[in-house]
Amino acid sequence: MRAGLAAGLMGIGGIFVSFGAVVAIIEFFSRHNDWRLQLPTMTSLALAAIVIGGVMLVAGYLLSRLGRSSERSGPSTAYGGPGVTTGQTLLIVRDASSHVTAVFRK
Repeated sequence: MRAGLAAGLMGIGGIFVSFGAVVAIIEFFSRHNDWRLQLPTMTSLALAAIVIGGVMLVAGYLLSRLGRSSERSGPSTAYGGPGVTTGQTLLIVRDASSHVTAVFRK
């Protein structure tokens, strides 16, 4: 549940940051046109989108890292399955015929 929320926050935050960057670029190039009345609105919209998106990105990143202990992180949880306990190390072995074998060692 927490991983989905973190991914959602980071995804939506990235969309907001991208939207804010696009509005900022449009605002930069529109300084030379007749859109001068809309510049304050575009500036505040770009700044708000970038700040809100950045906050959401950071919150999602921190939420994904929150509560993760050092013994649960790494290959033992990424490749763990039945019979694999924490503290084991994943070794990837390639023999002469290029067959790859994954072996868990203590």
